[in-house]
Amino acid sequence: MAPRLPKTVESKIFDSLNESIRNGISISAFKLEALVANANSLNVPGRYATLSALYSHALEYDLAYQNAEYYMESGHNDSDCIADIISGLTNVKLFNKAVELSKKYPIILEYPRSRKDTYESALYTLDIEYCEHITLKYNIEGLNISFDYEEILHFFGNDEKLVSRASAYFNYVYSSLADIFAEYSVLGNSLVFGVSQVEDYSSLHLAININGQCFDNVLDIECKWHKKLAQYVVVDEKLCSIAFSMEISC
Repeated sequence: MAPRLPKTVESKIFDSLNESIRNGISISAFKLEALVANANSLNVPGRYATLSALYSHALEYDLAYQNAEYYMESGHNDSDCIADIISGLTNVKLFNKAVELSKKYPIILEYPRSRKDTYESALYTLDIEYCEHITLKYNIEGLNISFDYEEILHFFGNDEKLVSRASAYFNYVYSSLADIFAEYSVLGNSLVFGVSQVEDYSSLHLAININGQCFDNVLDIECKWHKKLAQYVVVDEKLCSIAFSMEISC
């Protein structure tokens, strides 16, 4: 048997990130300090990509995006680094930030992994125009995307103004969610988003999966989220009918 090679600093950091994702708890301030020190020993620009992913999973949102920009501004375009940056942002539901970064640096769309995450981010924030742009300019076949932006358009009756209002609402939805996750030191897991059709009735739903938490904690988080959502003034019947929920991942 060949001897095991020692792990690199970068691989050790990403082992910690994966552990955080598995247990559903953000990286603690104490552990973050040590990991940031390790990340700062890496060469630029890879250091920035690693720091961006690290700060994402510590729910330090501003620093995550700042380091993502540092990497993109460096002019280096390593596909794995870019994928790690976009994945880090989307893992903590900063979908609008993933879209914002991609619009600013279109090179992100050149790579299948980051293209898929960016397209889904645009879909989740109802940025239909950007979804259409990605679909027309790039190949999204084979990326295992669950549904198409046209289903969203159809749900809103192809009313562009209504979709625009819905997009603003969803950006608030995710912003509120990010605030609550930071408050509870919780990482959201996967999400379920889509249009359901029962006979002549269609509905749009968003469910956030949470792991590493008991039922009572998830219920508290969901209730706080719903209270924040109730503060947003919604007058459109279609927007009022959208369902938001949280589920415990097994």
